[in-house]
This record gives sequence, C-alpha cells and structure tokens, in this order.
Amino acid sequence: MKPSEYDALSDEQLAELFKTRRDQVAFEALVCRHEPGVLRFCLRLLTRNKEAARDTSQVVFTRVARHIGTFRGENFAGWMFRIMRNECMNVLARERGTERLTAELENSLARDSGLDTHPLTEILLQELPLLPTGQRSCLKLLFVDGHSYEEIAALLSISEGMVKSHVQNGKKALRKKIERRLDGDQGPGRRVVQSTIDAAPVGK
Repeated sequence: MKPSEYDALSDEQLAELFKTRRDQVAFEALVCRHEPGVLRFCLRLLTRNKEAARDTSQVVFTRVARHIGTFRGENFAGWMFRIMRNECMNVLARERGTERLTAELENSLARDSGLDTHPLTEILLQELPLLPTGQRSCLKLLFVDGHSYEEIAALLSISEGMVKSHVQNGKKALRKKIERRLDGDQGPGRRVVQSTIDAAPVGK
C-alpha cells in the first residue's frame, strides 16, 4: 500500500493494520490525524503545566501503541479518549496529590459534625483510588479543581447528568465504606456520616 493510500482509511482500519501487522505507517497516520486534538485536550486539562500537557500527549500515543491489542475494532476515537483522559487524570493526581482531594472530601463529609476527621483521612486515602475512574475523576474536578458540573461535562465529554451521577454515586460509595469501618451499622460514625455526606455539594 502506498503511503498516500493510508489517508483514505478510517481510524478503525488504520488501528487494525497496526494491531494485526504492526504497520508503522498506519500508526504514524493515526498519530498525524489525532495529535492536534490530543494536545488540545491535554492543554485544557493540564492548564497549569503546558510542558506536562505536551509530554502527556506523547505518552498517550505510547499507551495506544502498547495497548493496541485491547482495541476491539470499533470507535477508535472513543477507545483512545479513555486512554487520554486517564493519562491526564494521572498527571493531575501526581501534581496535586490525593491528599488534597482527600482533605476536600473529608471536610465535606465531616462539616459541622464535631467528628474527629483523622479516621476519615485514613479511610479516604485507602478507598479513593478504588473508586471507578468516572467517579474519582468527577469528584476530583469538582472538589479539588473547583469546576462546575457543566465544565466537568465538557472536559470529560460526557453529559452533565452523567457527571452528577458519578459524583453522587462516588459519595454514596465512600459513605458506605466509612460507615462499615467506623463504628458499625448502628454506631455514631454511621449517624455522623449519614447526616453530613448528604450536605456535600450537589451542584454549582
């Protein structure tokens, strides 16, 4: 196949060529086609560190090449978007730290409760990384970065309703984990968390 003929192929066809034949020209065509969009997305999320955004955009394509075997042949752009989003979230987590997210959520959970927050810190540090990616990402963008639901929806290319669902489900999951690990189902920890987590922000 001549190099010029690759331009006429769809993303899925190019990805399949690289997946099955390790066709480097096909991979280069994908990179050229998507590199500007990937960089724009990384710059939008990593606004405070343009160098990190550029580096992350390159890492995305490294991940694409490494994990091409998991591509199932449909919607290459959507498959790559998940890689791109996860890489950006990883960079943000490294830069700002899980500790800050933990502190923000902890304050929300224990606000006006009179509960010593140290047990919450330990539990949240252990449980936050175990949340599904969507819930973890939305909680971080809301509590740490201060984005509105509308902004989060635009950043993650999902509906505003889905953002609200991720936030509420994430908070519910954390509440259940905390309830189990504090004082038991009928102890004061359950009552405090039940009354305070529902007071956490539900929208902007």
